[in-house]
Amino acid sequence: MDITLLIPFVEITLAGAIINASVHFVPVGGAGHTIAFLKANPNLKIIAIDQDEEVIEVAKERLKEEGLLERVSIYYANFKDFDLVLKEENIDKLDFIFFDLGVSHFQLRSDRGFSYWEDMPLDMRMDKALRKTAADIVNSYKEKELEKIFKIYGEEKYASQIAKEILKYRSRKKITSTLELSQIIEKVYLSRYLKKKKISQNDLNKYKDKYRQIFKKHPATKVFQALRIEVNREFEALKEALSKVSNFLKTYGRLGVITFHSLEDKMVKNILKEDPSIRLVDIFLPSQDEIKNNVASRSAKLRVYEKR
Repeated sequence: MDITLLIPFVEITLAGAIINASVHFVPVGGAGHTIAFLKANPNLKIIAIDQDEEVIEVAKERLKEEGLLERVSIYYANFKDFDLVLKEENIDKLDFIFFDLGVSHFQLRSDRGFSYWEDMPLDMRMDKALRKTAADIVNSYKEKELEKIFKIYGEEKYASQIAKEILKYRSRKKITSTLELSQIIEKVYLSRYLKKKKISQNDLNKYKDKYRQIFKKHPATKVFQALRIEVNREFEALKEALSKVSNFLKTYGRLGVITFHSLEDKMVKNILKEDPSIRLVDIFLPSQDEIKNNVASRSAKLRVYEKR
């Protein structure tokens, strides 16, 4: 996530009662957040975590360039296991916890199939130690299972039609690339568009390269999101991590969570609402200028909480 949306959390956290805090916990990602926190307060020590070993190496290089690496302990692990990391560090309580639930720019530019704009292997594993890839899912799940994933994790309105089209395609050959899957989804969207406009389906090929003009978002956006969530078991990890937060925050400690779609945001909101020891402080959205300069930030939302 961009640093612009992070600024309110840095200010609201470091300018408050915990200005002299020494121990914090953030996901390392591309190190953007980590660098922002460290530069905001020279007394900070950060414990960072990420499940992507390649991302960790990139983060270490950035931190080294900034002369900040010595103030960060970085662990290769899923953020749901942050309690085990704290045990390793002999730490009971934290001054703040920060979760960024987005995919890093490095991961989107990698060859692991997170992006529908490039033709690459259909993988989507953030942690390469995971066994199941997105290709495994689209080639082995039953039609109803695919439909359910697309509906629940992607809120995809054409979930049923896309699942049917996937099964039809894979009966001829396996789906192995992002381009193949993307084209299957585009075909469904264009077919529904032509039907709505009462245009003959025989004209489908005339429109296949015009989806950018027809649709506000890429047709594959929601299905790719759903597959990424399923591959990495993101919601299970988020639920487990949030359930532990209050046990590891000091009184008046802060929690910041950046979500990127309504399903994540709803989960964060509902889980933390059930915890009487956690109070919502504020919600921040990216500015119009930020959205203009960084389209990926348009759906971002930063929630800031405090431990009572």
